[in-house]
Amino acid sequence: MFGISFTEFAVILIAALLLLGPRELVRTSSFLGSKIRELKAFAGNLSSELKRCEGEFRSAQSELLNEASSDLKTGFAGVPGFKDGASKTPGPEGRS
Repeated sequence: MFGISFTEFAVILIAALLLLGPRELVRTSSFLGSKIRELKAFAGNLSSELKRCEGEFRSAQSELLNEASSDLKTGFAGVPGFKDGASKTPGPEGRS
């Protein structure tokens, strides 16, 4: 748990009990437990909100790319040799 052994955890618990006393230790641990739960809930909400925003961004990005592609196809429609994006760029004359 948290990269510490049971012995280290027990020493920390005994030190806290001696420093705070039994009543204050219970009150403090309860307070810390509630704050840790709040922090976990906040982190979960933040994570889901970021995923939602990422989805919206990707959707908007896809729409913009599709629109730009359509605009390019429309713009190049009159160019000889252009056929739905499969146009070949001519190479230099006389070279293989």
